[in-house]
Amino acid sequence: SQSRYDPHYFNKPALHLYLRMPIVYASVAWERLHGRIGGIKEIRTRDPYGIGRYAFTPSHPTVLIWNRMVSVAWSALLAVLVCSALIQLGKPLWAGLFGAAITIFSPEVLKNSYVIGVDTLMGLTCLTCVVYALFAIHSSSISGLIICGILAGLAGASKYNAAPIVAVPLVLWWFSNRSGKKLALVIGSIGSGFLLGAPYSLISFREFYQGVSYEIWHYGVAGHQGNSTERGIPQLLFYIRWLLNDGVGSCASILALTGIYALFRLDRRVATILIAFPLCYVALMVLQKTNFTRNMLVIVPFVSIYAASGPAYRDWE
Repeated sequence: SQSRYDPHYFNKPALHLYLRMPIVYASVAWERLHGRIGGIKEIRTRDPYGIGRYAFTPSHPTVLIWNRMVSVAWSALLAVLVCSALIQLGKPLWAGLFGAAITIFSPEVLKNSYVIGVDTLMGLTCLTCVVYALFAIHSSSISGLIICGILAGLAGASKYNAAPIVAVPLVLWWFSNRSGKKLALVIGSIGSGFLLGAPYSLISFREFYQGVSYEIWHYGVAGHQGNSTERGIPQLLFYIRWLLNDGVGSCASILALTGIYALFRLDRRVATILIAFPLCYVALMVLQKTNFTRNMLVIVPFVSIYAASGPAYRDWE
C-alpha cells in the first residue's frame, strides 16, 4: 500500500530509508530460503537491553550484516569517486590512488564505514554531484544543469545538512551562459531531485516541517550533550583539530592547501566547483552548536582531492 512508503519520520530525509528497503527485503528472502525466518514481521528492532546503551537489537544478524556490507560499499565508492575526479582533472593515476588512499584510510571514514547511517550516503551523493559538475562544466548544456540540480536535490534528500550542495549547480549555472530561464530550471531540478528522494516531504508537509524545525533547533539552538561547543571561532577550531587528527591528518591537510592553490592556478572554474560546497558546508557547521564529527565525513573526499592535486601540480617541477 502507499502508506508502506510513508516514513512517518522526518528528522532525517527518506532517501536512505528507501535505498535500504530492497536490502532488507532481499536479506529476509535469503533467511526465509534457509528457514531462519517466517517473514519480515518477525524482525525485532526494540529491546530494553539492546546494544550500545540504546534500545536497539539486531534480532536477525543476516539483515544487519547485509546492510553493513552496503555501508562498506558506499564507503569504498567514495574512494573510487575521488580517484575518478582526480583523473578527470588530468592528474596521473598515482595521484588518483593517493587521493583514494587518503579517503579510505581517514579515521573518520573508517569509523563510519560499516555504520547503518545517513552520513556515508550524504558524502557519496554530494561527491557524485560535484564530480558530475566537473564533467558538465565543459559543456554548458541545459541537460547538464538539470542533471546536476537533480543530483544536488538527491544529496539533500540524504540529509538536511547537505543543503549547501545547491551551491554546485548554481556555480555551474554562473559559469554557463546564465539566464533567468536556466536559473529557474536549476532551482526546479533541485526541488525535483529532493522530492524524488523524499516524496512524502511534500505529501506530509506538516510532519516534514516539524522534523526540519526540530533539527534546526537541535543543531543551532539546543546543542547536544557531550557534542557541543560555542558557535563561531570555537566551533571552527574544533573542526580544525578534527581535520588535523581524525579527518585526514596534518600532512594531508597541509598538502590540501597547496592543492587548492594549484587548482586555482590551473582552472578557476574547476577550482570553484570543487571548493564551493565544502566551503559553504563548513560555514554552515561552524554556525551550529552541535558538533558530531561524523557530520564532517562529507568533507574528507574533497580534502583528499585537494591533497593529491598539490604534489601532482606540474609547475612545481
